Amino acid sequence: MTLLKKAKKRTRSQDCLDPSEYENSKYGKYASRISRKTYTDICVLRNPSRTNQAYAYARNKKSGVVKDFYTKFYNRNASKQKFKNLWKFGQQIGQIRSTYMRKIKSKHEKEQAYGVMMYIMDVFGTRVGSLAHKKRYGTIGTSTLGPSHILNSHDQCILFRYPGKLFRKTKKMVETGKICDPIIIKTIQKLMSGNNYFQKDKARKMNFSDMLPRGLTAKYFRTWRANVLFVKHALKLTQNNSTKTTTKPLRRWKIVSLSIEHVSEVLHHSYQACKKSYLHPGVREWVERNGLEDLDMKFKNFKSNPYGFDNEAEIVLMKILDEQYV
Repeated sequence: MTLLKKAKKRTRSQDCLDPSEYENSKYGKYASRISRKTYTDICVLRNPSRTNQAYAYARNKKSGVVKDFYTKFYNRNASKQKFKNLWKFGQQIGQIRSTYMRKIKSKHEKEQAYGVMMYIMDVFGTRVGSLAHKKRYGTIGTSTLGPSHILNSHDQCILFRYPGKLFRKTKKMVETGKICDPIIIKTIQKLMSGNNYFQKDKARKMNFSDMLPRGLTAKYFRTWRANVLFVKHALKLTQNNSTKTTTKPLRRWKIVSLSIEHVSEVLHHSYQACKKSYLHPGVREWVERNGLEDLDMKFKNFKSNPYGFDNEAEIVLMKILDEQYV
């Protein structure tokens, strides 16, 4: 039985979604185009097991044959909830970091592996990765890193270099920043010399849900990192604006655009994917509307740091998110 037949069997009891539920989504635009030119009687069914996916079928006007479609289904409510969860993730990030550092120092190999992987995802914003992608496409993520992906630098630090998700298109390898913490390095080397984790042919399926607060997944490490990098680069460009005397200062929309481009380069994804799927729309709009000059005037108690962040970009990001949801 094919995937689509299984989907139809599961969704048989469902009614077709009203076009207003998906017309503003990426798939809705595609659906309206094909139904107008080639197909009629298009019916979209939500996948009951995955909220961001849907199934659809439509009838060809000429032949009368019904064709099945399978696509990711993006609705506004799911997107809003995802970014609201990012705010919750930011509130919990201090506790999460304490948890994974404690696991890194643990005596148990499994906890050390989970701790190191969470550290890598948090600091570098790497993808989680999966065994399925590794076997099917040869692409690597945090959970499928192995000894062949580690590089030693001259200053006694290490870094990872591996084929990421876009390797098949760009042929460019993903290269993380340097890890110089001796405790982290020692733990990684110990895990790679073992038989269970960070092995080329013995990568294990990792489930981080139990290690994170309820409702949050490991993907939020990458989303959080993207938003922090965006704010950090925007702050840098804003500061450069104030020190320039000869050249014309950048306008706010240009600062936003250049910051998105910077994030997409660092995290190895496209500009559009970065803008739509990773960066909080409220943060982008806030920076473009208000700018990042004179932050003491724009936020009450700007110097307060209730979440214990150690860099300005994370403090500013949480101040903006607090304005969105508090």
